[in-house]
Amino acid sequence: CTFALVSNMATGTVQSAAHWWPPLVWTAAGVLFITSIAIEVIRSRGSQSSLPTITELDALADQLARAVHTQWQREDEHRKVTDPIALPVRWHAIDSDLVDHPSNIRHTPLGSKTSPLALAGRMEHIAAVYQRIPSGRLVILGRGGAGKTVLAARLARDLLATRSPGDRVPVIVSLASWHPATPLRDWLATQLVRDYPALAARAGGPSLAAALLAADRILPILDGFDEINTGLHEPSLRHLNTATSMPLVLTSRPEQYTVAVRHVDVLSHAAGIELE
Repeated sequence: CTFALVSNMATGTVQSAAHWWPPLVWTAAGVLFITSIAIEVIRSRGSQSSLPTITELDALADQLARAVHTQWQREDEHRKVTDPIALPVRWHAIDSDLVDHPSNIRHTPLGSKTSPLALAGRMEHIAAVYQRIPSGRLVILGRGGAGKTVLAARLARDLLATRSPGDRVPVIVSLASWHPATPLRDWLATQLVRDYPALAARAGGPSLAAALLAADRILPILDGFDEINTGLHEPSLRHLNTATSMPLVLTSRPEQYTVAVRHVDVLSHAAGIELE
């Protein structure tokens, strides 16, 4: 406001007959202008300095990985998934009309001869099967009670067991509360902060959860596509297909996913398995 007032004086909007008036006002305007620029630069630097460094992001991802591993280890113990023996979950590759073309899944050049991936397996193979998928995008279909969430938890734990510094941290998030009007990354950041409060906002910058997502440090395991509100499956699938560069795992009952695919398209770049 002060700068605007002085500028009005300098440009003659505010008049004065004194001969010393114009030089004084122009000098004041120049000082205020330079000061305002300096303030903006300081603010900008302060905002930038609030963003986590690569080293800080790596350390934060490591801490999150330990928290996720502990969480799902306790969950497995609570559910007695391996007591007395591991559940005999098996699967096969789903029909080709429900998954993307092999060349898109493998990221091979258009027109090249590409064969489908070998995806059949059982519980203890899930991490190895997932790591065969160059796109990092996988759909897991199964009837109610078939073991989709148990398999998703096993995938998260096995990926964490072999995780190297800098690798993505697999995090299981229930899709039931997502509305596709909210951008996926924004919603994921909110869910991460809810489940892991240490990832909340830091002063002067985005939340640590948002920073991890922006830096590709998170592998979202989106559990329960079928649990999204009725009428939102198709727009949700469209929205997921706008984030083709983001590796993710999506679980669903077959009916809801199949209907959405028929009206929209397959999940872009994604392979798929169905539990038996």
